[in-house]
Amino acid sequence: MKGLFGPSRIISTDEVLSVCREAGNPLLIDGKPVHRPALNFQVQANVQPLTGLDLMRVPELDRHLERFWVYTNEKVQPLQLNDRIQRVGVNYQVERIETWGNPPHGYQKAQIVRIDVGPNRTP
Repeated sequence: MKGLFGPSRIISTDEVLSVCREAGNPLLIDGKPVHRPALNFQVQANVQPLTGLDLMRVPELDRHLERFWVYTNEKVQPLQLNDRIQRVGVNYQVERIETWGNPPHGYQKAQIVRIDVGPNRTP
């Protein structure tokens, strides 16, 4: 056992999650809005439930929503706020991101919340 030295094996041997990033505001070309397609990609991540302390930090009226932490060291396509992640047939949205380390060897810790209303809700 190497302890804290060497590459992480936890993240590299866990789940592959599908991510959809909406294009945002349309581009204006010749004064007309042109909608860009959404960007779809996958990330390799470790998914963990929130701890009791994490849950206490969530506003009281939102504690009933399903939330997870997603840990990733994705270098090519890092997660961004409002990215939509699909896991086990359920749609989640990235609500908060914490980063540590220096790119390209940095890691992300993203809090995701289940989407239960609107056009992207889980059917």
